[in-house]
Amino acid sequence: MNEIVGLLLLLGSAVWIIPFWMVCSIAAFVIAEKYGRTGIVWAGICLLTGILGLIVLLAFGRDEAGIKYKGLKSRRFRECPNCCEAVLRNARVCKHCHNELPELPHDEKYYFQKKKTYFDPSYPERECKGCSETIKKGTVNCFNCDTINEL
Repeated sequence: MNEIVGLLLLLGSAVWIIPFWMVCSIAAFVIAEKYGRTGIVWAGICLLTGILGLIVLLAFGRDEAGIKYKGLKSRRFRECPNCCEAVLRNARVCKHCHNELPELPHDEKYYFQKKKTYFDPSYPERECKGCSETIKKGTVNCFNCDTINEL
């Protein structure tokens, strides 16, 4: 009888090990991405080592260079020319050194309008000034010649 109870306890505890390691891996992925590290690598480490990998990740802390690199790469941030810190793309004054930031060039400031997926319902159906193609209602730029047709 004691052998059966011992076997059930062993199987019962083994059933929870795999979901616990999966939860550790998912938590490591989320935390690593927030900390500026590669989430998939840390999820793999935690899949192999369990909670030990999660503890090591928390001990390493934030990777400020990684966070800055991801922000600059995603174009959410730009670098201050005075102190080289990352600031929001549309900021006028650096939050670190309080230096006035230069204006963005016109094409960079409106880079989102050049995307073919940009849609604004206030734009009527009209003819393109560059190639005389008909531009559908709500579309900002011409798909044929890719020129921005302002109202």
